[in-house]
Amino acid sequence: MKLPGLTDIITLPHICMRRLTTPLVYAIIALGVVQASAMANTVTQAHDHAPLEGNHLPLIDDNIVWAIDVLAPAFYMQDDKLVGFGADAVDWLIERISHHSIKVLTLPRGRAYEVMHHANVANDHTVCIPGALETPQRARDFIMSNPVFPQLPISLIVRADQADDFAPFMTKNGEVDLPRLLPDNRYYAAIETGRSYGPMVDDILREHGFGSHIQRTRQMGEFTGMLELGRIDWFLAYPIEAEHERNVAKLKTEIKSLPIAGMPDMLEAKVACSKTETGQHVIEHTNAIVAQHPDMPWTQSYVDLLSDADAARYRALIDHRLRSQ
Repeated sequence: MKLPGLTDIITLPHICMRRLTTPLVYAIIALGVVQASAMANTVTQAHDHAPLEGNHLPLIDDNIVWAIDVLAPAFYMQDDKLVGFGADAVDWLIERISHHSIKVLTLPRGRAYEVMHHANVANDHTVCIPGALETPQRARDFIMSNPVFPQLPISLIVRADQADDFAPFMTKNGEVDLPRLLPDNRYYAAIETGRSYGPMVDDILREHGFGSHIQRTRQMGEFTGMLELGRIDWFLAYPIEAEHERNVAKLKTEIKSLPIAGMPDMLEAKVACSKTETGQHVIEHTNAIVAQHPDMPWTQSYVDLLSDADAARYRALIDHRLRSQ
């Protein structure tokens, strides 16, 4: 029985596609935390051919799809162009890598993984997802790159001028003991309903995240405003998204993220590609670029959007990594 083609299984009513002439535009970020809505715009962007770094020969393949979630501030549409710190990172990489013909589709993350599984079976396209966190299952199903875009993990978001109030809950390593904080009804919190904060935090919330002092709502965009008005004392979020929401709302109150005990210092986002020969080449090229640029300059736009305190935290972690190599 003939398998359906790739276009047969991508059935979203609104798909944003832009064509890029280069190989690894894949090597980019962790943006798949929240399922994004697809966009109904088409963007075409041409790039000068860039020389390949290293000894990898160019590989031309018209059947490569890069599936992304459209989620500000990483990716969003502006004047019919895909922009954001993710787009900036893509452009940086495009200037330094060889030639592939790539179709960029906006797809919810779950649908993108379905398409990748189909590509594994049909072997007629290569589908890659940037910003994938490796799990044992994904490592079996797909080809995973080395870490491409480390980002600060889910953290406790507080007002910067009230960060010292959480000292009683800090470990000797300067991290929040979340199971100790959650039952304390003197500290009001907001939790986003229906969201996963990662297995460890989700388990802690299931065990300790109850009480009238903990609000559960789907309005995550309002959390920074609630923090400024004193309606809550903390909430959980990625530092980049919390700072983005604060900037969108044009709030004056500075925020600070406090690392949570038990969480990794960084989330190591990778590129995942379907198991095809082209997918293997894509991953090899990605790894070559990352190896040649251990300071990861394509992350600069990400750092620029963090709060000053979080940017310093991020740079310190990257510097420590470089010194350890």
